Amino acid sequence: MSSVQLSLLIRSRHAYLEQSDGPIAMSAAQNTYRIQHYNISASNSTHTSRLLQGGVRWQMLLLSSPGELILSEVGIVPSSYTPRPRASFDCSNRNWTNIWRAGAQTVALSMIAAQSIPDFWQISSEGAFIESAAPQPYTGLQAQALTSYQMNFMVKPITGGFSFKVLSDTLGDGIYVWINLSNSTISAYSGSTEFGTLLQTARLNVTSSSLSHWHYVSASVNLSNITVSINNMPVLSFSQNVKFYGSFGIGAANAQSAIFTNLTVTSEDDQIYSSDLKSDSALEDFLVGKNSLNVIVDGARRDRIAYAGDLDIATRTIATSNYQLDYINDTIRLLTSNQMTAGYFVPTVKIQQYPRESLININMTGLIGYSFNLLSAMGEYYMVSGDVAAAKAYAPAATRMLDWASSQTLENGLFNLSDPTFGGDWNYYDPTQSGIVTKFSVVYALALQEVIPMLAAADQNTTGYEKTLEILRTSIDKQLYSDLSGAYFVSEAQDQGIAQDANAMAILANVPQGNHTALSISQAMSRLLFVDHGAVPFSNTTIGFSKLISPYASSCHLRAAFAAHDGQAASHLLNNLWLPMISKTNANYTGCFWETLDLHGRPGLGDGTSLCHAWSSGPTAELSRNVLGIQPVAPGFREWRVAPQSLGLEWAKGSQPTPFGDIALDWRIDEAGLVTMTVESPVGTQGTVSLPSVIAATNDSRAVVTIVNGRLIQGSNFAVQGGEPFELSQYLR
Repeated sequence: MSSVQLSLLIRSRHAYLEQSDGPIAMSAAQNTYRIQHYNISASNSTHTSRLLQGGVRWQMLLLSSPGELILSEVGIVPSSYTPRPRASFDCSNRNWTNIWRAGAQTVALSMIAAQSIPDFWQISSEGAFIESAAPQPYTGLQAQALTSYQMNFMVKPITGGFSFKVLSDTLGDGIYVWINLSNSTISAYSGSTEFGTLLQTARLNVTSSSLSHWHYVSASVNLSNITVSINNMPVLSFSQNVKFYGSFGIGAANAQSAIFTNLTVTSEDDQIYSSDLKSDSALEDFLVGKNSLNVIVDGARRDRIAYAGDLDIATRTIATSNYQLDYINDTIRLLTSNQMTAGYFVPTVKIQQYPRESLININMTGLIGYSFNLLSAMGEYYMVSGDVAAAKAYAPAATRMLDWASSQTLENGLFNLSDPTFGGDWNYYDPTQSGIVTKFSVVYALALQEVIPMLAAADQNTTGYEKTLEILRTSIDKQLYSDLSGAYFVSEAQDQGIAQDANAMAILANVPQGNHTALSISQAMSRLLFVDHGAVPFSNTTIGFSKLISPYASSCHLRAAFAAHDGQAASHLLNNLWLPMISKTNANYTGCFWETLDLHGRPGLGDGTSLCHAWSSGPTAELSRNVLGIQPVAPGFREWRVAPQSLGLEWAKGSQPTPFGDIALDWRIDEAGLVTMTVESPVGTQGTVSLPSVIAATNDSRAVVTIVNGRLIQGSNFAVQGGEPFELSQYLR
C-alpha cells in the first residue's frame, strides 16, 4: 500500500471533538499535544503510541493525507490498572451512592504507578530524540533564577523542525522559540508551545532540505533581549517584556522531531549545564524520565504533578476507597523532601523527580497554605495507617515547618504573612493575600491539630505545639470573627466578607468558642455563599475575587458541614455541586469530578479545565465517615467509632479497610424511626457505636426498646470489642 498519514486526537469530553484538548506542557507525564501522528506504509501492521495520554474518554481519527485506510481495531491500552475500591458505600439515595463512586474513580485516575511513565525523550548514541514534545526546563536550582546566559546546542531536525525555550518557570511557561523548516520561519512566543502569544517572527534561509543534517544553534539571553543564531548566522533578535528570568529546555513542535546533542549553557563564564544528551542522566536533568514512586497527582489530564494542597483531599479519599496507602506515603515522601532551609515546602513537585536527600538552600516559595496542607496529609496518613516509621521519618520536616510558622506569629497570637509572594493559593487566578489572613491562621491551626498525634508517635515533645494551637484558636475566634456576618472575615484588609475555605477550616480546627458555634458558622456560610450550583468561595461583599465555584474549597466545606451536624448544608452541596457533574446528560460529563465550575455549572476554566481532578473527590470520604459513619479514633483504627448522620436516608451500608481488617456496617431506619444496625469489626480493635443522628421521630406514645446482641440496653452509645458481633434492633413497647 502507499503511505498515508493518520492523526489520532485525544479529548476528555465530547465537546469540540474535532480538536484535541492539548497542548498540556506543564510536565513530561504525557503526550504534550494530545495528538498522535502515524505514517502508515505497511498493511497488517499495528501502531501503538509510545507516550501516555491521561484523562482519555474520546479519540478522533483523521486521515490527514489522500488515500484509503482500513482499520480492523482501535482501542486504548492502560498504562496501569485503576485501583478498585477496597472500601464500599451504598445508601437509599442512589445519587449519593453514585457520588461516592465517582469520587473514588476520580482519585483512582489521579494515581500513577511507579515506573509507569515512559521516557519523554529517547536517548541514543547520537543524542536525545524528541518528537512532538514541549521543552521541559532544566531543573538545576540556579537555573530557575537565571537572567543572562548563553545557550548552545547541536540539532539534527528529522521531521519539520525543532524548538527550544529560555526564561522558563518550573511549569514550562517562558519564551518559546520555534524553528519551523516546513515553511522556513523562526518564531518566538510567550508561553509553553507554539500555541502561545506570538512575539516575533522572521524568515529563514534554511529550508526543509536541511532536515537530517546537523546544525549549530546559539541563543543569547540578556533579561528582555534575546538573539538566536543558526550555524553562526543571526536569524532572530528581539526584545520582550514578559519574562526576565528562568531556565531553558529543548523540544519539538506538534508533528515535528529532532535529535539534540552537545547542549551547553553558560552565564558570565560560569558553566551552568553541559551534556552530550547521550545518557540517561539527561533525563533526570530535565525531569523527562520515568517516575520512581507511586504518586498521586492533581488530575488525570492536567497537570499530572504532585500538589501538596490537593494531597490533603486525596489522602482522605484514598483512605476511604481503594486504600492504597503506599501511594499516599510515597507522595508525602516526595513532597516532604522538597523543603527549604527555612522550613516551608515547595508546593508542587514533578513526579519524575527523585526524593531529595537534603534541604533546598533557597528561602522562597509560593502557595504557603499548601505547606500546612502537607502537614495535615501527614497526620491523616498516620491516623489511617498507624505507620510509626513514617511518623518518625516525617517528624523532622513537620517540626521545621511548624517552627517557621511560629516565627511568623505576632504577639496577638495570629499568623502574619509578611511576604505577598508566598500568599497565592488554590485559586491562582485571584490576587495573592498577605498580612493577617484568616485562611492562613486557620490552616495553621488545622495542621497543628492533625499532625500533633503523629509528632507524639515520633517521640516529639508536643506540649509547645498544643499550647500554640490553643492560642491560635482563641486568637482567631476573638479577633477575626465578624458579628455582622456571623462568621470569620477574609482578612484584616477584607473584613466585610467571608471565605469558604477559611470558615470551613475554622470549624474543622475547633476554632469556634462560646456563642460562636460550628453550626452557626455553617449556617452563615449557607446564607452568604450558597448558589444554584453549590457555593462560591467568597461572599459578594469581598472585592477582587472571582466567582468560580471550587470543588476543592467545597470539599472542605462539606467536611465542615458534617462536623457541624448541618445536614441541610451537606445535602445542598452534594445535590447541587457534585451530582450535576456526573449526570450523563451533562455536555461535559466524564464520570469524574472537575477542577472548577462557573456559576452556570459549566467547566470554570473553559477547555483547559481538568475534568478529573483529585481535589474534587472529597464527598467519598465524607459519605463514608459521616453518613455510613465509620471514623478512626486512634491511629490505624485500633480504636474507631460508628456515628452515622442519616440526612433523611432510609439505610446505608458499606465497609472501611483498616490495618487489622475491614469494618463493615449496615444501618437502617424504618418509617417509625426505629433502627437496626449490624457491625463487623476486626480482632485487635475496639470501638463505639452510636445510633444514627437525625432519626425520624415516631408519633407513637410507646417507649422505644433497644436490643443489642439479644440484650435490652439503655442509651444511644455502645462499646464494641473487635471481632465480636454487634447487632442492634429497636421496637416499640
